Amino acid sequence: MMFLVELCNMQNVAIICTIHQPPTRVFEAFDLALILSGGRTAFLGPAKGIAPHLASLGKPLPPATNPADFMLDMVNPDFNPSAAELIASPGVSEVHIPAGTTTVPLPAWHLPRNLSLLFNRQFRISVRDPWLYLSRLPMFLIWAVIVILLFYDSGDFKQAIVMPRVYHIFMSFMIPPMCAVLVVLVGNVEMKLALRELKEGRYSVQSYLVSASSVSAMFVSVLALIPFVAISNFLWQVATHFPFMLLVSIAMMLSFENMALVRATEASSIGGAANFVNDYLMWLLVSGVIVPYQSLLIVPFRYPLASLSPYRWTLALLVYETYIDCPIHTDAVKCQDCETGFTCPNRTNTPCYGIEGDQVLEGLSYFYDIFGPQSQFITGIAALYGVALLFKTVELITWRQKAVETLKLRDLN
Repeated sequence: MMFLVELCNMQNVAIICTIHQPPTRVFEAFDLALILSGGRTAFLGPAKGIAPHLASLGKPLPPATNPADFMLDMVNPDFNPSAAELIASPGVSEVHIPAGTTTVPLPAWHLPRNLSLLFNRQFRISVRDPWLYLSRLPMFLIWAVIVILLFYDSGDFKQAIVMPRVYHIFMSFMIPPMCAVLVVLVGNVEMKLALRELKEGRYSVQSYLVSASSVSAMFVSVLALIPFVAISNFLWQVATHFPFMLLVSIAMMLSFENMALVRATEASSIGGAANFVNDYLMWLLVSGVIVPYQSLLIVPFRYPLASLSPYRWTLALLVYETYIDCPIHTDAVKCQDCETGFTCPNRTNTPCYGIEGDQVLEGLSYFYDIFGPQSQFITGIAALYGVALLFKTVELITWRQKAVETLKLRDLN
């Protein structure tokens, strides 16, 4: 028994043990005790609290007596005719639990306490289970190194680098959201386990959804920093815009994370993962970079889909923040006779985007109409977080429906 106690302390885990008539030395090693009689709770609380509890009921523990044996005799109807009175005595299920104890199931309506315990549990699970969040860190970093090697010269503010830098940003923020497919696979298993615990009445639906959503948003906000490693070769030049760019990255990651959580509520994790990949490719297709809007075949849904695409707003906002206050492009000069007001003497067969940031953004708008010199930050941020909230709402509604169905089945049984 002492080995189990040492294991609990070393590994910081809880051990649940079912035992009948334990010796005194073994019983005293327990932190908490649940004693049942005829399927009803006779005692729930600290193991050392049995003696005071019996004394409060007028049944003091005799000297040199095993508390477990004495308690079992007291609540056994075969040995004690007044056992029913002890089981039904006031305060049996309201025994004081030591502060910091998290192993006792709480009533579902105890929302603040449920939230605290569930948040702590979800956080520990997310740290200990690498598949959900930590496994994405090396994937992101490896992809960041590949992108940096592909676009190693995008830190130069020259005309020839304008479009490659757009592709650099696009590639840097393209792969990380796709890794949310892991959330579908892991989230589906977690949902089934949570529904089983909900069926057993361990906590309320609201407690689980709020705690799980909070932990998810916290880890995703950290993961949103990693794509910036891929653009580190020119990020220092736009450092003043980093807070705004980080808000954009967090919103995009939350959008795809919530999409994955919606797909995790499907019956099959494999089917949900396949559907998420389809969703990802669809949003990528209507982003306005892979295929221009005018070339999309789904004409009636072209602009509504584009306005909801997280990629469309992410790219538009990040490119704007990158170029609007960028250093002057030295290979372009002012030209009084030119329609654009500038020219590139050494570039005859390739585009000349401009000297300053707003001119470069105007030049990019001729190729992709999602870019432009006008700030879209408020609209874009509202759209990104609106999409994230939309998918989170869909997830919560779907999850709650499954929870209601689970509870109905429990009541029928």
